[in-house]
Amino acid sequence: MEGTCVFDPDCFATDLAEARPRLAACPFGAGPRNCIGEFFARVEMQIHLMVIARDLRLRLEDPQPAEFVAGMNLVSRRDFIVFPELKAPLGS
Repeated sequence: MEGTCVFDPDCFATDLAEARPRLAACPFGAGPRNCIGEFFARVEMQIHLMVIARDLRLRLEDPQPAEFVAGMNLVSRRDFIVFPELKAPLGS
């Protein structure tokens, strides 16, 4: 279907990080015309994460010390992958 966006999780693969444009993950835009709902959306994402995270533990694939790059935003030098695991089996 033309004009339809399709989510492709493979585009975030670690081995493609160097080829990704620097602002590829800038969902709310930047500058004076950035998204007016950014603050609300970020608060909503934090609330959803807190609700979900109560039952999960996030395990880093490759724990290394954090390194940051300062630019328009503070970003991680490397991608980091976490795996969700249930804290306790369901029904216990």
